Amino acid sequence: MSIPGIGLYEEPKASYEKRFFASHYSYRDYYSTTTGPDPTATTASYIFGAAARAVNARNWPRATNHSTVPPVAGDARGTGEPPAQNTYANTVMVQCTEDAFIIITSMSPRYIRLYLKYLIGGLTPNQAINRLSGEGVSATITEVPMFIPANAMMTFYPTMGAAITFFQSTASGTIRIWAEGNGVGLE
Repeated sequence: MSIPGIGLYEEPKASYEKRFFASHYSYRDYYSTTTGPDPTATTASYIFGAAARAVNARNWPRATNHSTVPPVAGDARGTGEPPAQNTYANTVMVQCTEDAFIIITSMSPRYIRLYLKYLIGGLTPNQAINRLSGEGVSATITEVPMFIPANAMMTFYPTMGAAITFFQSTASGTIRIWAEGNGVGLE
């Protein structure tokens, strides 16, 4: 009598590496606008995926029930279909017709890891957020301003890019932003 077995075709580490070290991404986004002098203006920031979502909500999925990303409505899921995953930019290419500066804001992996740990430990989402706040753990990582020379194409690889802020150096120009990302969550 033979006993049926389950065959593993690769080590768990290999599955992890394929997913997180992939050089291709499921979702693409493009945004173009004019740079201004004030990085605090509302027009000087862009949340990755907004333009792609304007075409179709499923072009850049964003879960509406996760407290660490801005809630976005519109991911209509069917019965029995898992909720949307959070999609973050993993590759960001930037080109501007004039000298400019950019600031990339990413989700903090430490915040997300501790948030999930606290939920598994039995805390409610609000209790977990309050505890993280009390511990001084920020939900985002904001990078220092980076200079983009005129007409240069620069590529960045944030871990979980959420947004980008941009402003001119001396003269206003057209900035173009390409982002590619994968859904993160439910893995």
